[in-house]
Order: sequence, then structure tokens, then C-alpha cells
Amino acid sequence: MPNAAVPLLAAALAVLAPAPVRPVPPVVPAQAVTTAPTETTRFSAGVVEILSPWSRATQPGQKIAAAYMVLHNTGTSAVTLVSASTPVAQSVVFHDTGVKDGFMQMLPHEGGFTIPPGGEIELKPGGSHLMMVGVGRSIRVGKVYPLTLNFSDGATTTVDMVVWDVGLIRTRKP
Repeated sequence: MPNAAVPLLAAALAVLAPAPVRPVPPVVPAQAVTTAPTETTRFSAGVVEILSPWSRATQPGQKIAAAYMVLHNTGTSAVTLVSASTPVAQSVVFHDTGVKDGFMQMLPHEGGFTIPPGGEIELKPGGSHLMMVGVGRSIRVGKVYPLTLNFSDGATTTVDMVVWDVGLIRTRKP
């Protein structure tokens, strides 16, 4: 009988043995405009301060991407972000994330994002954001691309969108 137990024990040990670990192939970065800064970035357009503009990296072939930032109005009147554009996408549209028919969805936001006097809005994952449609190439981690913002008071500026890893979420403010 002891000889009959040996194959059974060997089979049990084979099931419990860890599977071999396979190395993950390295990710090959694509071209980009510039290398991303590590410090907090700030821009201004008239009375609006733009803090920490960023976006997540995209996968090859992905045709949409989102842009996030904090918009702070230092003025005494409301100002609206009325349009945006970037050379990395065909268009930029305004979106909110909300529940429709019991499901979380991205919903169009008409009329731009209005920043109250002395107030701010945060464009963030899971909330209001700028959706870039028709992205022409992958947006890679650690790179920067330009995004031009146009406001209702006539102010305009081009910010450097810093690209972060898909799993990261930037802190609200510096």
C-alpha cells in the first residue's frame, strides 16, 4: 500500500505548486511633444487660474481621452469655459458623468463650464471633464501636449496637459 500513496501524493503536490512566473514584456513608449514636469503646473487666462491640468494615458488605437484640471475664478463676475482644442484630437467636448436609466454614463454638458465669481470647478474623473474625440495617436505617460482653453470674457490660453498613468488620480490641488 505505501507504493500506491506515492503517485497520489505527487499529484496533490503538483496541484499545490505555484505556477511559473512569466516576465511581462516592457511597454514601448510612443513619440511625444515634451517630457512632463514633476512640479505643479499653473496657467492663467484673464481672471481664471488653471491648476494642474492633466490627462490619463491612452492605449494604442484608443480614439477618446479626457482632460482634467481645476479652474479658479479670481474675478467678481462669472466666467464660462466655452471651448477647447488640441492638436492631438479632432474635437474637444464638454461632459459630465452621471446616472441615466440606472447606469453610470458620460453625458454631454451644454453651454460650457461656468466658474462662479471667487469660486472654482474641478474637472475630474467621475465628474465633469473635457472629452477629446478623434485622438490621432496614443497619449503616453510622462509626456505633455497642448490644450487651448477659450473663455466667455475673451481670455484664452494654452496649457500643458501632463499625462499620468491610467491608474493614477491627481490630487485636487497642489
